[in-house]
Amino acid sequence: MGCIGYAYQNGLGVDKDAERALFWFRKGSQKDDAGSLGFLAYSYEKGRGVAVDSEAAAVINWLAATFGNDMAIVNLAYAYATGEGIERNQERAEYLYAHAQKSTSAR
Repeated sequence: MGCIGYAYQNGLGVDKDAERALFWFRKGSQKDDAGSLGFLAYSYEKGRGVAVDSEAAAVINWLAATFGNDMAIVNLAYAYATGEGIERNQERAEYLYAHAQKSTSAR
């Protein structure tokens, strides 16, 4: 479902449609799809189809990370390092960066 949303978000084979992209990201997120959660978090980080909401992005990245989304782990580490949407915590940021570094898909 995240791939369908990604296609709508970027106009790949379909007309760009941020609302339709969000529909698919949310639908996949309801099924605990790590990719959909990651795309949904990105939408909140960048304000794609929704207002920018760093706090929501951090929460969704945390959830995506628990399902193994490596980029969500990196994004959550960044949020902890900068304090964007979550209380700044350098120790957690370093832990998450180290964890992400071990993963092949985050390199």
